[in-house]
Amino acid sequence: MEILQRYLLLVNLLWIIFTRKAVSQFFSTTLDAVRSRSQCDCMEYWQCVGSGGKPYSYCSYSSKVCCFIDPNSISVGILPRPTKSSSCGTKGPNSERDGISEPGEWAWHAAVLEKPQDLYVCGASLVDEYWIITAAHCVDE
Repeated sequence: MEILQRYLLLVNLLWIIFTRKAVSQFFSTTLDAVRSRSQCDCMEYWQCVGSGGKPYSYCSYSSKVCCFIDPNSISVGILPRPTKSSSCGTKGPNSERDGISEPGEWAWHAAVLEKPQDLYVCGASLVDEYWIITAAHCVDE
């Protein structure tokens, strides 16, 4: 179950990265929050949140965010790398049901979910460890 939770967290983070409007909802907008912190580190959004940080704003014109990381924060980690026995395009070895896939079994698939209820919007495919691709109408708002 822990792997599935991490997988869903990663999918949600990737979806948020592709929709700046959604990301902006997570940013603090008060000047007090900025003044109370002396500096931030520019990094990818998923790295910031995965490290227990709080994104504030975008760094110049890049996709990176200014991230404040509390020294007491706990890293949530990322998905483990697949084992060498994993094979792209084949059913997972731990599948218990013939012909029916289990959540997380096809590791190159992703789901685009709408917050806060995690409603399914569209499917997506992982291009590499940092990028997913989906249809434009899935993220047009």
